Amino acid sequence: TSLDDIAINQVYATAKDNVIYVYGLLSNAQLWIYDATGKLLYTDQTQYYQHTYQVPVSGTYFVRVQNTMQTQTIKVVVK
Repeated sequence: TSLDDIAINQVYATAKDNVIYVYGLLSNAQLWIYDATGKLLYTDQTQYYQHTYQVPVSGTYFVRVQNTMQTQTIKVVVK
């Protein structure tokens, strides 16, 4: 197992006060945030371990993270 494999498996997301917090990101990983209908709300190439995004309303969102080794999608419920 390489370091990239370990790091991508440690990516997680939480939500509080209409903000999604994503942790465990690798530098230069691609990040996408979608709403429950699949509409792309946000995309960025990460430079830091943590990333935040303020969502317009409470609901279900999907955070997709991709690096050179793997893609991971995380479901986040914003209350």
